[in-house]
Amino acid sequence: MSDPIPLAAFASRYEHRGRYLIARVSFEGRSLSVASTMANAGVLAGGLVFASSVRSVLAEANLARFSALVPDADVVQLDKEDPLGTGSALAGALTQAHAAGWLGDAVFDITTFRREELLMLLAILRGLGLTPTVSGEVVYVGAGAMGKPLSGAVKGFRSVMGYAGAMVPRSPTLLVVLLGFELQRAQSIIENYEPDQILLGVGGPKTSVSAELHATNKGFFDQLRVRYAALTETFEFSATDATAAALELQTAIGDAAGRNVILAPLNTKLSTLGAGLYALKNPSVQICYASVESYNESEYSSAGSGVYVSPLGELL
Repeated sequence: MSDPIPLAAFASRYEHRGRYLIARVSFEGRSLSVASTMANAGVLAGGLVFASSVRSVLAEANLARFSALVPDADVVQLDKEDPLGTGSALAGALTQAHAAGWLGDAVFDITTFRREELLMLLAILRGLGLTPTVSGEVVYVGAGAMGKPLSGAVKGFRSVMGYAGAMVPRSPTLLVVLLGFELQRAQSIIENYEPDQILLGVGGPKTSVSAELHATNKGFFDQLRVRYAALTETFEFSATDATAAALELQTAIGDAAGRNVILAPLNTKLSTLGAGLYALKNPSVQICYASVESYNESEYSSAGSGVYVSPLGELL
């Protein structure tokens, strides 16, 4: 992963040919950052946008803005309360785009996909037969600032479809947490799964989106370190490089034999992809998702000034 590209200059990399954009619109303003930049530069050649079927006022307004920027984009609804339906909708839309010849050259804006959706997206893409030599790219707009808090109380827990793992009764459980900016969510996951061991990860200072966000992440990390007796080990991971995060997980977890390993990615979407890459290589590992009652929509995040770009082929 190279350094982020300034958002204002991002679209110039597509100057000589239009690109198909695949994105997720949410209540976050930064869900429009990539689409706006590409539309203003005249480098869009169509698109596919996912949106929640039940939307807030902010999300509805952002979807209208996206549709104005990319008027011929196909809109696919996702029900966040129905993971099986979400997986089916993602698979159907991506399969159609692949049949039309768009996927290999597409720009995947992962900025505001929900983590569960993003992990499903990764598994689906790897099953479509794309080769690592495709010219598509994965892009992520880092946050400038994050709200406090980000979300409300946790209302349920589930394994992510495609990442159920192989849980063996009576075997000890290792819970691996890629800590982000939701302390309450992390605590709820730990208390729900009651693991025998906790392996807690924090974004590295040189591989975080910003020094300010790293400081917040580290503060939550320090609070958890002293709270749980089962927390026996810690490690650092890249918040801005999916393949690096996957390798760091492999090193930190080691041999999963004889243990039930549950992975909870709670940091950036790039590190979430890293968790997905690790789990697909180690299919006995389960990835869990904790759904919440609400989000702090008005203050959730602001868009940073940089776009992280990586080859789609690295995920395949």
